[in-house]
Amino acid sequence: MRISYINCIVPTVFNVNPNPFESTIDIAWNGAFSGGNNSIIGYNLQYSTSLDNSSWSNWSQLENISSIATNGNNTFVEL
Repeated sequence: MRISYINCIVPTVFNVNPNPFESTIDIAWNGAFSGGNNSIIGYNLQYSTSLDNSSWSNWSQLENISSIATNGNNTFVEL
């Protein structure tokens, strides 16, 4: 017996407010989908910075959200 897996689909809409970041960040997402035999178990948010919008820093961990929701919102304090 062979089980086939299909990738989850990332959110089609993702908003971060305020922009640029301040001390409190509100995020909202919509349009994610679970894959075949591969359900959503959470989201890993990362960020990168740039002084000139051309050269970017390495990606850094921002937040892990444990959620199976295909849409939602969260507010947290930036470290």
